[in-house]
Amino acid sequence: MIVYRVALLIAIFSLPAAAATHHVSKDGNGTDGQTWKRAFPAIGEALALASAGDEVWVASGTYHEVIELPTGVALFGGFHPPSQVTEFEDRDWKSFESIIDATGLERSAVVIHASCTIDGFTITGGYSIGRDGGGISVGTRNTSGSIVRNNLITRNISFGGGGGGIAQFHGAICDNTISHNWSVLDATITGTVGSGQGGGLYRCDGEIYRNVISTNNLGNTKYRSGGGLARCDGVISKNIIVSNLGWSGGGIAGSSGRIENNLIVGNIAETPPNERLLKGITMEFLANGAGLDQCRGEVINNTIVDNISEHKPAGISISIVSNCIAFYNLVSQSGEQSDIGLESSERYCCIGVDDRTLDGSPAGVGSIGDEPSFVDREGGDYRLLSSSPCIDTATDTDLTTDIEGNRRPVDVIGVGRDGQDAYDMGAYEFQIPRSDLNGDGYTNHVDLMIFQQDWMKVSGS
Repeated sequence: MIVYRVALLIAIFSLPAAAATHHVSKDGNGTDGQTWKRAFPAIGEALALASAGDEVWVASGTYHEVIELPTGVALFGGFHPPSQVTEFEDRDWKSFESIIDATGLERSAVVIHASCTIDGFTITGGYSIGRDGGGISVGTRNTSGSIVRNNLITRNISFGGGGGGIAQFHGAICDNTISHNWSVLDATITGTVGSGQGGGLYRCDGEIYRNVISTNNLGNTKYRSGGGLARCDGVISKNIIVSNLGWSGGGIAGSSGRIENNLIVGNIAETPPNERLLKGITMEFLANGAGLDQCRGEVINNTIVDNISEHKPAGISISIVSNCIAFYNLVSQSGEQSDIGLESSERYCCIGVDDRTLDGSPAGVGSIGDEPSFVDREGGDYRLLSSSPCIDTATDTDLTTDIEGNRRPVDVIGVGRDGQDAYDMGAYEFQIPRSDLNGDGYTNHVDLMIFQQDWMKVSGS
């Protein structure tokens, strides 16, 4: 009997501790963090007590600190106790901002370890010197299983490193806005040496999807490639990559993973002023590939338009692409359109001007040179009109959805190629409205006539 009781006690104390929820609020009294009333006033205090499996809930407010997430801990923002937004399903990180502001602390705003989650924050003011990742950096190279989700990552700087927004993170980066971050390498300011690549993201090799990556910048850096993303070799999918600035690869550079279903628009490749003075404009230092530069993995079903570079090619440089639209990309010095360059290859793409041919017509198998016919290019709507030559003229790439999560492929009967491989070019698959009863891509009087003829009929009759 005694042996049984001892064995039972050993078994009880051997059980893992139940996961705890720690609360953080500016209005808490700092007792122990177990409720909102007893919440800690600083995020770091709660993280110091948290262990693997725990969650830390953070109320709206600005927290002037830098934080480090222990392995296995999940951090959630967007709570607002005064209005009773205190349950997980009620949180609203857009209306009730939980802000981690590292301004003046001269460190990365957030450091992440393995199997962590950070969800629902504004992360700003990070300033790493000689280290990758101004906004988010990693404490261990093994960050697979970690998640960065639903955050606004903005106005962070990496001096002498790479990735003003996020760097060296190999988990999932999804549903974030990553904007106005900088990666700068300038020995006259910092006295450091490093990559200076990836204004937004650098060497993030996990899944990067459904993010808005915009207006990130590279300062006077030695390599200065990838204003939006640089050397990210995982899966880059369903992102809007817009208005980023780099020397080469204003949108994406040097990324050899799978790049699919992205809208890459309005990015810029230009030479830094000091480089023009020091080196002059030589072939080695030409600014080009404002959309994509040196992306040699699978580049599939992207829309790469309205990007601008100082020199040819403006759209795609030294990359291998299929099922893409590359159009309206311009060379700023000459005003010429230049959509794909000499050292690139493409198939089943819509290419405006191909620098590899004398007349600019696309050289790749199955490619076309007709204008893609967007719904509203001036208004930023790059979906396809029903009259677009890009509908049903691409090839099977095994993708099942487009940038918006709509089904792919959708076969428009009588247009392009009919059948199961009737894929569209670009990031957006043309969707047939339910009211388009004859499947011709239009909802008009013909569909109304079909509806009237079949009114009140029973299936099979």
